[in-house]
Order: sequence, then structure tokens, then C-alpha cells
Amino acid sequence: MMKKNLILFFLNNEITNRGIPIINETIRLKMKENRKNLLITPSKLDTENVQQLEAILRNKPNSQKLDGLLTDKIPSDMLAAFLSLCPPQNGPVFQKLVSKVLTKIFRPIIDESLIQQECHITGSRIDIVLPFCVESLSENSFWDPWYHRYSIKSIIVEVKNEHSQAKPEDIRQIYDYIHRAKQGNFGIIVARNGFTKDSRKILKEYSAENILILPLDQNDLKLLLELSQKTPFSVFQYLSRIERLLNRFQI
Repeated sequence: MMKKNLILFFLNNEITNRGIPIINETIRLKMKENRKNLLITPSKLDTENVQQLEAILRNKPNSQKLDGLLTDKIPSDMLAAFLSLCPPQNGPVFQKLVSKVLTKIFRPIIDESLIQQECHITGSRIDIVLPFCVESLSENSFWDPWYHRYSIKSIIVEVKNEHSQAKPEDIRQIYDYIHRAKQGNFGIIVARNGFTKDSRKILKEYSAENILILPLDQNDLKLLLELSQKTPFSVFQYLSRIERLLNRFQI
């Protein structure tokens, strides 16, 4: 009963109006009505694993223990629960969780064997680098326009696990990483609690320069996890909607 109530609490509170209309109200309500079709069920939540994560969080983070917990077989509902359990400012654990989440979300188009964390490139420390797999375009052709538009070689990711929202300097930081890495013009900034109005203005300015930095908060990640259980195209549709709203400056 404990594990059922825990995961139901997390999943029933994911799609809410967060003040940043990444998806419009009609789509949001439709997705909420169709939650049962998203294939994530509370029965998969392993209470023992939750307790293991809580023990890791209480003590100094142990990378080996955490890696052992975040196996390839970990279900999406458990990852969603772990994101909520990890407290703000615990950067190392949250970064590993985000890396595992993004791996699941982008699995069809990235080379998992080459994923890097804490990657040092030309004097910069990049949180996560997700190498793009060009061969995947044959089965995921809907990514082809972005691949060419943003010259994607890898997806550069910056992670912020703070109580506060991401600020303009955080956006400028990942912009600098993208410029230094020379892996294309596509990045993702994950800010647990969202983005300030000024930071979204900076994102718009970079979008006008044909540099796409997608802003994702914790709730976006959880929703994308659900969508990834349907089809890769569902994930791309959601990300494309963010891109369009960035270009129109409606976020």
C-alpha cells in the first residue's frame, strides 16, 4: 500500500498548470484524461529501492551504490519518484538521475555507449554530453530537420538542482558550453524549479541566433518519461512545441 500511494501521489501531481504554458490547456487536459494509456503503472515501484535511495541521500553520495541502483532496467515510474525524492542542492545525485532520465527519453537517437558526465572540454566542465547517433535518423526521420538546422553532433546538458529558478547567468553558462564544445547548436538546461522571466528572454535571443537551448524543469522530465513509453515521436512533438513557443516568446 505504501508503494502504491507513493507513486500515485507523484504521478497524479505531474501535469499541473505551473505558470509556464509549455503545453496549451487543451493538450494538457487531454493528456490528463488519457493518463491510463501512458503505460506507467504504480505496481512497478519497488519500496526497497526507494529506501536504498533515501539511504544514499542521507549519507555522502556514493557513486557506485547509486549506479547500481540506476540500472537500465529501472522503470520510468521509479525514476519519476526518485526525482521528487532527491532534495534541492544535492547536485551529484540529481545530475545522475537526470542523466538516466534523458537516456530513457532520447534512447532512440543517442549513442548510449558514448554518454559522458562531468566532461571537461576546453576548460569547461559540462554536466552531461549525449552523443547523437546519425544512423538513428533512418527510423526516426522526424529528427532530421533539427539535426540539420542545429548541426547536432551531441546534446549538451546543464543541470541545476536549486530551490530557486534558473537565472540569465545560468542560460549564458550553457550557451558558452555549447560554443566551446563545438558539437552543434543544441542544448538542454534542466532547472528543477523552472526559469525566471529574464532567463526566458535570453533563451529567446539565442533561439533567434539559431541556437536552441530547451528549458526543462522537473515536471517536464516526468511528463517526457511518460511520453517515451508511447512512441519516440511523442517525445519529439513535446520538444517541438517548446521550440515553437520559444520562437514566439510565449513561455
